[in-house]
Amino acid sequence: MPDWKNRTVQKRLLAAVLAAGKEHITMKEIAGYFGEGATYDSIESHLRPYRKMAQQMRDDLGENPEPAEKKLQPRKRKAGDDGEGSPKKKQNKPKAKFAAKTKSQVEHDLEEEEDEVE
Repeated sequence: MPDWKNRTVQKRLLAAVLAAGKEHITMKEIAGYFGEGATYDSIESHLRPYRKMAQQMRDDLGENPEPAEKKLQPRKRKAGDDGEGSPKKKQNKPKAKFAAKTKSQVEHDLEEEEDEVE
């Protein structure tokens, strides 16, 4: 894996992007996007070494280079892991603060309230 913070790697990445570009990149357009007073000549001058690197990459690797294969590494087992995975915790349902009343209990409570009101 490249060290992306390394300036040399960043330069090589920019050259690879230029090499992979299928469409023509205009320095005038780049200068417009870049802003800050950049001109065609300043962009061309700054990117010249990268364009040379890009051309060298195309010459060395051809038009469609293959990326490196990803190396798969086996997962490390944790201590005490028997391959079954860790045991799952039981999910307890929260208990209701009040027990649900049956229909007959509700009717009984309503009758008592009516008696108290009279």
